[in-house]
Amino acid sequence: MKCKDVINFYTAEIREELARLFNSPEYRGVIFKNEVEELAGLMDTSEEQLMQELLNVVKQYAIFPISNFQVGAVVRGESGTFYFGANQEFLGETLTFTLHAEQAAIANAVTHDEKGITAIACTYVPCCLCRQFMYELDGAEKLKIILPDKVYSLLDIVPHPFGPSDLGVNMRLMQKMDNGLLKNEMNYSNDRIVLEALSAANKSYSPYSRSYSGVALLTKDERIFTGRYVENAAFNISMNPMMAALSNLNMSNLNFKDISRAIIVESRNNIVSQIKSAGNLLCVVNSDVDLEIIKVD
Repeated sequence: MKCKDVINFYTAEIREELARLFNSPEYRGVIFKNEVEELAGLMDTSEEQLMQELLNVVKQYAIFPISNFQVGAVVRGESGTFYFGANQEFLGETLTFTLHAEQAAIANAVTHDEKGITAIACTYVPCCLCRQFMYELDGAEKLKIILPDKVYSLLDIVPHPFGPSDLGVNMRLMQKMDNGLLKNEMNYSNDRIVLEALSAANKSYSPYSRSYSGVALLTKDERIFTGRYVENAAFNISMNPMMAALSNLNMSNLNFKDISRAIIVESRNNIVSQIKSAGNLLCVVNSDVDLEIIKVD
């Protein structure tokens, strides 16, 4: 459990509940609505205050060998579920692959098929890159940004936004996606990790290039973690699916060395490919695993 030392600050009853939530074998960087309500009641606090409280726990999952700067983020979904994210940096790879905590938490919510996001609590004020990333969200105009000293709307800190509509696109991140890649699903019915990567690609968000991509990682204990390609109107802050998958694995108390198999699925018609960058990133975190590549029609 990466947050063991931090939770020692709380009473025995709260410590026990946090340990149960964060150390459960089923924990995947998420606590569900009923668990949120129980924990808020136990701490005698509001859900928004709980989001801020949990930042001290969540930021312990940060991987920061370059910046020495820990950041955590907690997203509240429309369902009432909390999704966690922390910043990640990768030694030996370009800084382009740095994953911000806000991106990680949003990717976590996307992976779990959350319908929308109502608020995000952050350790620090989101950088301009993260503000741009958040503006891609469906309902971004109503998104609350919860900081230690104040609560903002996203538009408070993005006064002159640029987004999908500026490029003539009506789709928004967190809307339900079906990219039509499952018509030949039966061809892969005997390989569950391929099916998971295929499903991730089918749900990936790519309204600008229509280049669909998804990653699935199998761990030594037979758990599967997926990541979806997520584009952005600003293009070069689009999220590689490997980054999302690695983040989801990290938030689940696992190590990158626990990966035993990695697959990327892409549409054969993609004009933008994630394969090379996904393979490079996998090699940096676990050079013992080769990236398997599958292209579908």
